[in-house]
Amino acid sequence: MLRLDVRAERADASLRLAGAVVCGLGALTIAALEPTLVGWVVVLVASLASVGWAASYAGARRRTSVPIRYTLTLGADALALCEAGRVETLRWEAVRAVDVDEDRLVVRVHRREGGAPLVLEPRYEGVSVYALAELVGARVCPAASQTGPAP
Repeated sequence: MLRLDVRAERADASLRLAGAVVCGLGALTIAALEPTLVGWVVVLVASLASVGWAASYAGARRRTSVPIRYTLTLGADALALCEAGRVETLRWEAVRAVDVDEDRLVVRVHRREGGAPLVLEPRYEGVSVYALAELVGARVCPAASQTGPAP
């Protein structure tokens, strides 16, 4: 069972909070200077970024408050992803391919029957995105195992 990396989550949360504060203060400063239309657009964008980072900070703090609720189990017959009490189980026979989404830096587990892939974020202790893809790919039936781009 892979457990949530609490220290890394808290470090990321701290950076997001710092970004939220800096953007918020920047937006307030620009707004106080009687900006032009372009200035108000910058204020709006900075404010939205600040709110988004603050929400991301809150989500990370929520995850780290009860870290046992965020686990990934790579069992003999299935993968079980537990996030905030919601458990999604995917049997290895149902997996078509495993790949890394280079843009989002997440692992996608593609289902044989189609549909949306299961997305695994690399938020577990001691596992990078590529190591996570290798761990999951090694459990898939050898005929279906792919760690490159999905067909």
